[in-house]
Amino acid sequence: ADTVRVMGQFVMQSTASHSGKLTAGTLEIGGNLTQAGANSYNFCTSGSHTVILNGTEKQTVSINNTRKDYSRFNNLKITNTSADGVDFPRTSYVVGNLYNTETKITNGANLVLTGTFADNAWNYDIWLNENRTLSEDLEIGGTLYLNGGTLNLNGHTLTVKGNVYLSNAYLNVNKGKMYADRNFNMSYTNGSGGSGYLTMTNAEDYICVNGDLYVASYYNYSSLTNGTIEVKGNFTQKHTSYPNNFVPSGNHKVILSGEGLQTVSFDRTESRFNILEIQNYSDEGVVFKTTVTICELIDNGCNISFANGERSGWTLEADETIEGDVNLARGTLDLNGHKLTITGNLIHSGGTVLVNGGELKVQGDYRVQALNGTSYTNSTGVLNMTNEADTVRVMGQFVMQSTASH
Repeated sequence: ADTVRVMGQFVMQSTASHSGKLTAGTLEIGGNLTQAGANSYNFCTSGSHTVILNGTEKQTVSINNTRKDYSRFNNLKITNTSADGVDFPRTSYVVGNLYNTETKITNGANLVLTGTFADNAWNYDIWLNENRTLSEDLEIGGTLYLNGGTLNLNGHTLTVKGNVYLSNAYLNVNKGKMYADRNFNMSYTNGSGGSGYLTMTNAEDYICVNGDLYVASYYNYSSLTNGTIEVKGNFTQKHTSYPNNFVPSGNHKVILSGEGLQTVSFDRTESRFNILEIQNYSDEGVVFKTTVTICELIDNGCNISFANGERSGWTLEADETIEGDVNLARGTLDLNGHKLTITGNLIHSGGTVLVNGGELKVQGDYRVQALNGTSYTNSTGVLNMTNEADTVRVMGQFVMQSTASH
């Protein structure tokens, strides 16, 4: 029943530790809350202790010695009725229950929750950096920052009305669903890399991104073997450390389903789509701004424009001559016992050239490389010659820069 009501400001600047002394009861504050002083534990609340911010004018919370184990909130309720609400200009930890509020919150990204969402919802930005397994569906009204630990959806639905930043944490979809109303960024907030890992290993795993998907993780993703990522905006892969930081496999699928122009850009061909399905039926369709490795493409008759004149493989039914350059990017070019003459260069950025008893004649260069702007980079292409009759004639240079073992 311990209750302290402060109509004005509450300032804690004691040199005494309050660890073990603020373990229960309610502290109501109508003005600003300031924690300072030489003792980092002078506002270390715990147990069932609850702070209620119930001012009628703007309140500012400033905890100077903030860390999970230092000064912090245990349970936090915000019932401020002013138009300006509550401002958190500095990082503030909540280790117990965080109650949802209709009060305006400024700088919500400075709130770090290591405890629980009391109402399975929070209307503003929030920062999570501890292991957390959902037992109910969760809705975040602002931006979600994942910067530590593992967030396990555990068969439940996570809805985020703002952006999602998977910066330095693990996100395990685990038979659940995540809906991001804006962008999903596998990076730090400035886009300069990150150490986030995304795990999708179940057919039920589903992520829907209404905005852009941006991949810039330092490390490679080894746990994208099933499930679906649906993207309605642009898809961008950036090379920050490992070139293969997005390498889905197995049955994993990405769906591009925007209602207007969507662009796809990959820095490196070592990263790839496993199954890519296009469900964008707009006139603008999908534009690939760079060479992209795609294991299986389902186009559904949608409008698709590939970079550098890329094309998919096909099977010859008779001898063919192609004027100019050819850029083979995916699928299998099966000569099927016939002769293919290319009067220009053959850029073999991906897919397989299966000579299959036929003859390939390239009057220019044959480059098993990917064209990235005006320079060449690694290809994922494969040249398959396993028959005595297989013949490849190159009048110009032959360059092998494939990541595939031959």
